[in-house]
Amino acid sequence: MKLTISLFISILFIHQFSFSQISQKGTPRYFSSSKNNVPTVILPGFNLEQIIQEDESHQKTGLKSMRYAKMIDIDISSANDGVWTNYPNGDKIWQIRIQSPGAYSLSVLFDYYRVPKGADVFIYNQQSKHILGAFTYLNNKRNHILPVAPVQGDEIIIEYFEPNDVNFSGELHISSIGHDYKNIFDLLSNNEKSFGSSGSCNVNVNCPEGDNWQIAKKSVGKIIANGLLCSGALINNTKNDGKPYFLTANHCIDNSTDAENAIFYFNYESPDCEDVNGNMDQTIGGSEIIAAAPSKTLDFTLLELSELPPPSYSPYYAGWNRNFSDPTQATSIHHPGGDIKKITISNDGATTGNFGGEYTPNTHWWIDTWDIGTTEGGSSGSPIFDQNQRIIGDLTGGDASCSFNYNDYYQQFHHAWQDYSAPEQQLRAWLDPDSTGILFLDGYLPYDSIPSNLKVWAEDTLIYLKWNEVINNDSIDKYYIYRNNEKIDSTQDSNYTDTTTTINSVYKYQVTALFNKFPVLESLPSNAAYIRRMDSVNAPFYETFENPLQVFNHWFEIRSTDSIGWIIKTGGQSGFLDTAFEGSYNAHFYNDNMETSKLVSPKLNLSSGENFLLSFYIHMPAFNNDVHQLNVLYKKADSLDWKLIRSFHDDISSWEKKNIPLPELTDNYYIAFEAVGLRGPGVSIDSISIIEDTKFIEPQIFIDSDSICLYDSVRVVSNLDSSYNLFWDFGTDAIPQNTTGSGPHWVKYRSFGIKQISLYANDTYFKTTHDGVSVFDIPEKPTFTIEGNKLTSSSNINNQWYLNNEPIEGATGKSYIVEENGDYFVGVTNYAGCTQFSESKFIVISDIKPTIKEEEPHINIYPNPSNGEFTIEINSPEKNSNYFFKIIDITGLVKEEGKISSENNTLQITMNNINDGIYFLNIYSGQQSNTYKILIKK
Repeated sequence: MKLTISLFISILFIHQFSFSQISQKGTPRYFSSSKNNVPTVILPGFNLEQIIQEDESHQKTGLKSMRYAKMIDIDISSANDGVWTNYPNGDKIWQIRIQSPGAYSLSVLFDYYRVPKGADVFIYNQQSKHILGAFTYLNNKRNHILPVAPVQGDEIIIEYFEPNDVNFSGELHISSIGHDYKNIFDLLSNNEKSFGSSGSCNVNVNCPEGDNWQIAKKSVGKIIANGLLCSGALINNTKNDGKPYFLTANHCIDNSTDAENAIFYFNYESPDCEDVNGNMDQTIGGSEIIAAAPSKTLDFTLLELSELPPPSYSPYYAGWNRNFSDPTQATSIHHPGGDIKKITISNDGATTGNFGGEYTPNTHWWIDTWDIGTTEGGSSGSPIFDQNQRIIGDLTGGDASCSFNYNDYYQQFHHAWQDYSAPEQQLRAWLDPDSTGILFLDGYLPYDSIPSNLKVWAEDTLIYLKWNEVINNDSIDKYYIYRNNEKIDSTQDSNYTDTTTTINSVYKYQVTALFNKFPVLESLPSNAAYIRRMDSVNAPFYETFENPLQVFNHWFEIRSTDSIGWIIKTGGQSGFLDTAFEGSYNAHFYNDNMETSKLVSPKLNLSSGENFLLSFYIHMPAFNNDVHQLNVLYKKADSLDWKLIRSFHDDISSWEKKNIPLPELTDNYYIAFEAVGLRGPGVSIDSISIIEDTKFIEPQIFIDSDSICLYDSVRVVSNLDSSYNLFWDFGTDAIPQNTTGSGPHWVKYRSFGIKQISLYANDTYFKTTHDGVSVFDIPEKPTFTIEGNKLTSSSNINNQWYLNNEPIEGATGKSYIVEENGDYFVGVTNYAGCTQFSESKFIVISDIKPTIKEEEPHINIYPNPSNGEFTIEINSPEKNSNYFFKIIDITGLVKEEGKISSENNTLQITMNNINDGIYFLNIYSGQQSNTYKILIKK
C-alpha cells in the first residue's frame, strides 16, 4: 500500500510541476486526441553491458560525475519527418513520436529551434502524464539550440502548434535523444521515496543541518550535460550585477557543445527534511564556456547561462573567497546521483591535498572526513563553502561514500583564480571585472519578497527608477512609487520615470508591491534611493560650511535613521571641540548606537583634468578608548554603488588635514563623508576643497618574492626615496605591523594566506598591493623514534634525513638505518616547499664497543655502574690533546656534554638530576670517536 501511495504522489508532482527551460504555462492542444496516426521513429539499440563497464571504469578514477543516459544521434526535422495537420482556420500542428525501447526517460536536443510568436512546443509521454512546455518564441536563442529535460518513459510525442497569422514559419530539428538507462526518476525500484538514488546517509538541505544555508543553497543547481549528471553553483562578481555565471568542474563540461546542450535545474529539493520529491520545473537550457584551465590541469569551468534565472527561481549568486587559508569548517551542497539537494559538512574544515592523476599536484582541498552526509556520483562540480558561506572550490572526486566517508577533493578556488594568465583560463578576469583585487566577496540576492536593488539616476529634467521584481511576481498587481514618503504613482513594470521633479531638490524614492491575492496586501518598501536633480559643479570646489542654508541647498544626506544626521555648528561636543577649523561653522556628527549618515556632495564635473585632490580637516577624538569612524566614499554616476576610498578610525584629538587623490574621474561624480556612530565624542569636518593636483605622485611597491613560508622574511621597498614621508602598513599579523621610510624593510607574518601591503606617501598618495605576498603554512613539526639502528619519522611523506646538519643523499623515506654515530634529525617539506625540522638527537649505532679499551688511547670509566658520580680518565700517548664528551640517553637526547681537560685528561662527572638506566658515553677527538655503555643506579 505504501508503494502505491508513493507512486501516486510522484505522478501528482510530475503532472503539477512540468519541466521547462523557462517555459510558459499551458497545455498541449491535441495531446488528449488519438495518437495512433502519429508516425513513430524507433531508435537503434546499443550495447548496455559495454556502457555499464565504461561506467565502472569511470568510477574507479574517483571523479564524481555520473553518466545516466546514452546519447543517440538522430536526424529529425519538422520539414521532412512526422505529420502535419492543417485546420480550416489556417492553424496547423506538427507531431512525431520517438521510441527508444527500454529507456526509463528520454531527453530531446533541438540543435535548431526557431519559432514565431504565438507558436508553442510541448513534449509529453504516451500516457500524457509527464508534460514539458510550452516552449515558445521566448526560447529562441542566438545559437538556435534548445536542450530539453528528460520525459519519463521510453516513448514521447513532440507537438508543435503554429497559428495562421505568424510572420514566419517555425523550424525544428532534433539532433540527438538521451536514452536514460540508470532510471534517474527511480519509479520502478523498491525505493519508497520514488525518486533519486543517493545513499541513506545523505542529508536533505532543508533538514536542521541546513537551517543556516537557506540563502546559499539557492545558488546550487543540478546539471544534465551529454548524458552526465553533475552539480554546480551560480557565482557573484564584483559588479554585483547578476551576470549568470555558473561554476562547475571541468570534467563535467569541457567543450562548447556540451555547454550549449546542458540543462540546469534550480531549487530541486524536498520542501522539508522528509524525503519528498521536489519541483523540477525551474530549469535553464544552454550555456557558454567563459573560462577553463588547460585540460587536466585545474578542474574548473566557468559558464555563462543562456538566460537570466527569473525572479520565480529566487536565484542567489554565491560569494567567494580566493585566499588559501584553511577553512575552519567546510560545507558542500550538491545533487548526489541527480537526487534532491543535499548538504554535507566537515566540522574540521579542509587542508591542501593532492587528487592525483593528471591534475596539477597539491591544488585541491582535501576533506579528511565528512561529519554530516557524503558525496556521490552526480556531486561533481558542486561548491565547497567556507565558514563564511563563500565558495572556495568545486568537487573533483574522491573515495567518500556512506560506507567509507573519507577522502574527497575539491579544486581550490585560488588556483582557478589566476594560475593561468589568459582570461579564458582563469576566474579573475570575469569575477573581478573592475580589477578591485579584493580577496573575498559576499553573495548577491537580486530578488526578494519585496522590490529590491532600487537604483535612481537623473537625465536632463527626468529621474529614472529601476528595481528588481519580487520573487512571486505572478501575484503582483502593481508597484507603488513613493517619493519623500508620499505615494505618487503606480506601475506594472519594474521601472518608472518621474517627470515632475524640480531642480536642486533632494528626493528619496522607495517602491512597494501590491499583491493581488486575498487579502490584498502591500509589501514592505524597497531600499531607499536618494538623488538631487542638479547640474554638475565644475572644479575647483570649496565648502567651508559658513552658510548652513546654502550647504543644504547643494549637499544632501543618506541616513540610517531619519532623526540622526550631520549638523552645521561651531565645533563638536562640549569639552572636546569648541571652534571650527576655519570661520565660525563646521559639519558635525554624533551618535553612540552604530547609526550612520552619508553627507553627499553636489554632483561634480571632474573630467577637465587627469588628477584631482580632495582635502579636508577632521577632528575625531577618543573618549574612554571609544572613537567614531569616518569613511570617505565616491561614485562615478547616480545609479552606481558607493566605493570606499579611505577610512579613518583612530583618535584625532586636534584638527588635522587629510588629502586624498580621487580615482576614476567623471563628469557625474559624487563624494560622500560617511560617519559611523561608535560612541566617543563624534566627528567634525571642515574646509573641504577639490582642486587639480599638480604634485601628483604614484607610489610603487616592490617585493623580492611573491611567496614565502610562515615566519620567513620578505624584502619590501618603494620607488620613492627618503625625501618623501612614507608610511607602510603590512597588516595586523605582520612583524612589524607598520613602519616608515623608504626601506628596504624585512617583514615576517604570523599567519598564512594572501597578504595586502599598503604604502602612503606624504599622508596623501597611496598604493595597495592586494596580492602583496602569499604566505604558506609550514608543516607540523615532525618527531622520530629509534628502534635499534632504525629511525622512523612521524610523517609518512616528504621526509629528508640529516646527519650533523647535512642532508643524507637519498635518505627521503619514512625510515632510515643509521650507519654511523652522530647528530640526526628529519625535515618534512609540504606542497608549498615549506620545511619544518625535528629536534636533533645523537644516535649511537648498537654494536657498542667495550667499556675498557685495549688499544691506545687507554680510557678508564669508574665506577661503572655508578650512582651518577664517576670519573673519566684518558691515558693518551699524545700529550695535551683535546677530548670532548657527550652523555646520551637511549632516546638519543644529549643529557650533558663538555670538554675533558687537556692538562691531565681526567674529568669528574656528577649527574644529580638523572634517572636510573643505561646511557651512552661518546668520547671524541679529531677523527677518533668511541662510545661506551654506562649504568646509572642510585
